[in-house]
Amino acid sequence: MKQMKTKPAIRRKKAFTIVEVVISICIIGISAAGLMGAFRFAFFAIQMARENQRATQILLERSEAIRCFTWLRLGEVPTEDQTDYYIPATQAPPTYLVHTYIEDFVPLDASGGAAAAPSYAGNMKILRTVVRWQTGHITRSRTNITYIAKDGIQNYVF
Repeated sequence: MKQMKTKPAIRRKKAFTIVEVVISICIIGISAAGLMGAFRFAFFAIQMARENQRATQILLERSEAIRCFTWLRLGEVPTEDQTDYYIPATQAPPTYLVHTYIEDFVPLDASGGAAAAPSYAGNMKILRTVVRWQTGHITRSRTNITYIAKDGIQNYVF
């Protein structure tokens, strides 16, 4: 009688090797770090947009209030730095420094030089409002320039 040789059953691998595990952990770690970096950048961009929006709000608030002053009260406008806050009720940071300048109206020609003054130049002023604040280590600023006329809006308000 002839005996048949049976082949041993091929065993299948049921586990991962240590190399595969280390490589997969590295891939997951790099992906997670990239995702966290993206979240950090997104939150920073949102915070910068909020701070910029608040600075714009402060600029317009101050400029419109000063534009409503009577012509004689323009000398009472404070020119030193004033402080405002992101949330005024809680004085939450960042702190905004607001500076206003009132200058005589000087028209400019196309090349940027001073042009001949028109007849109404004595009845106009330039209001320049500058807001500065700190976002992290970045100093940021916004400027608004508007005009005030002697017979402008203030005669209708007050």
